[in-house]
Amino acid sequence: MTATANHDQLLADWVNDVITKSGRQVSEVAEMLDMSRSSLSKIKGGQQQLKASQLLLLAEQLDAPLPRLTSAVVQDSAPQRAVASFDRALFDKAHAYVIAENDKMPAADRMDQFQVLENTFHVYKTLMSGAGGRR
Repeated sequence: MTATANHDQLLADWVNDVITKSGRQVSEVAEMLDMSRSSLSKIKGGQQQLKASQLLLLAEQLDAPLPRLTSAVVQDSAPQRAVASFDRALFDKAHAYVIAENDKMPAADRMDQFQVLENTFHVYKTLMSGAGGRR
């Protein structure tokens, strides 16, 4: 399993956990995120990705800590499984790239902080998959 697939599964598990712990209906959370119930179900199942702005909104509205994408071993009743590691240096490189590209744009066309974060995650994911998940 690639680091990207691990991150996707980690986020899908986090979304499921946050919604379950909140006690809210899936339809209510979908409305809060301005998406269809089927889209949220796909996110919960790991078949669709959550936008960074939706991730932040979900964490804020449901008072949940953001998921940690760091090296860790998750223990459960099954044998231990490794969770994808987060490469901070690579993330910082992706963020610097997005900021530099955003600064080149006319002021009226520049991205807001959520768009910058979302694009940073996309660039980071691309860099991770280009490196084959290696560092």
